[in-house]
Amino acid sequence: MGNRYSFKSLIKEFFIWVSIQVNITIILSRTKEKRKLEFEKALTVEQVLKKLNLKPDTVIVMSKNCPVPIDDEIKEGQELTILQVSSGG
Repeated sequence: MGNRYSFKSLIKEFFIWVSIQVNITIILSRTKEKRKLEFEKALTVEQVLKKLNLKPDTVIVMSKNCPVPIDDEIKEGQELTILQVSSGG
């Protein structure tokens, strides 16, 4: 009958390092300054505040008019508004 051929495939592993860029827009309500920021990886709101030298307990971070918890991860293209909180008497 017919001949049987067996083929042996060689599988090589390739590792591709992918750098994920996350672009966000920050609006500082006090100065109405609008900044576009780019990070090499996804960050939490708290990590973004630290990079901006802002203390989490002195601001409220909003996205689409809703408060955002500091442990939420920022998504690509997200726009955050940072409201400075003041207290005293």
